[in-house]
Amino acid sequence: LITREKSVFDERDVAKVLYRYIDDVALFQSLMVRILQSPEALRLERERINFATGIRTPAKYTTREMIRLEAEMANRAIWLSGRASHGVPEAVLQATFARHSRLSDEQRTAIEHIAGTTRIAAVIGRAGAGKTTMMKAAREAWETAGYRVVGGALAGKAAEGLEKEAGIVSRTLSSWELRWNQGRNQLDDRCVFVLDEAGMVSSRQMALFVEAVTKAGAKLVLVGDPEQLQPIEAGAAFRAIADRIGYAELETIYRQRQQWMRDASLDLARGNVRKAVDAYTAHGRMLGLRLKDEAVESLIAAWDRDYDPSKTSLILAHLRRDVRMLNDMARAKLVERGVVADGFAFKTEDGTRMFATGDQVVFLKNEGSLGVKNGM
Repeated sequence: LITREKSVFDERDVAKVLYRYIDDVALFQSLMVRILQSPEALRLERERINFATGIRTPAKYTTREMIRLEAEMANRAIWLSGRASHGVPEAVLQATFARHSRLSDEQRTAIEHIAGTTRIAAVIGRAGAGKTTMMKAAREAWETAGYRVVGGALAGKAAEGLEKEAGIVSRTLSSWELRWNQGRNQLDDRCVFVLDEAGMVSSRQMALFVEAVTKAGAKLVLVGDPEQLQPIEAGAAFRAIADRIGYAELETIYRQRQQWMRDASLDLARGNVRKAVDAYTAHGRMLGLRLKDEAVESLIAAWDRDYDPSKTSLILAHLRRDVRMLNDMARAKLVERGVVADGFAFKTEDGTRMFATGDQVVFLKNEGSLGVKNGM
């Protein structure tokens, strides 16, 4: 249970899992000792105490099974990086670049990297840096060279975006796993598999796809950003592989037009949050209020004032209860405008909600029979 969420854990992580299932103190303490002293558990770091501050850093653990899994994944990736196949001829690349004359030097370099002869390649691309544009041109080059290009992503919405915008036939990673287990849609040695949003893929799932590509004789291309959303389950597999095999990088931001916004986006990607926040504050694009109620009222009023159905505006919150509150307040403004009706009450897993024609909803599960994908 623990290593489904974390590759490396400490005693607090063990305690959190046990608290979910056990309310007996003696049994809890007994299991804590048994787990941490189990032959399957490996201590990576001893407990440390900073004598200047008195802060205690607990010991770090992992499991033998997780060590084996990640080591095999890394070794397979290194092996693939030393195998030559699936290269795109130079003439095909140049013809592709001629058709896509607006590609930047960064994008061309990235295409040359992933269209090379190694059976695994990685691209780290910041948000808004043109990864999809680059992948569309790369797909054309591979197909011209006689390869079949397919793709996958953790979320259905990401897989749909890869197919719609880059022209790469794509499914969720879970869908690929299911089809392979059923003997369908198998990879072969004329196939290039593009794994998008690779930074969100856990070690277990990444290991499965690296193994599948290795056995099929196919090529694996990993695209993502390890600094963005992290895997829900255990492991930073994309970072581990990219560090070992090397990667091309897309850093120039195209999504924002003003240079200060591009610089701020790059600062956010690099973890320089304070610098990015200062830039937005200096340009009057960030407003802070002392009280939450004032901030909420100001936010909804600004959203309502700037409402334009032809444009997209996002309201973000950290807690689900705040998301629910903000959604209800925004919907009330749409009702006032006559955009949606009051609607009818429906019982949902999140309580009773009002729905009417014109409401927008987000699906949280895939359902192929209805054409519904997670995140749509």
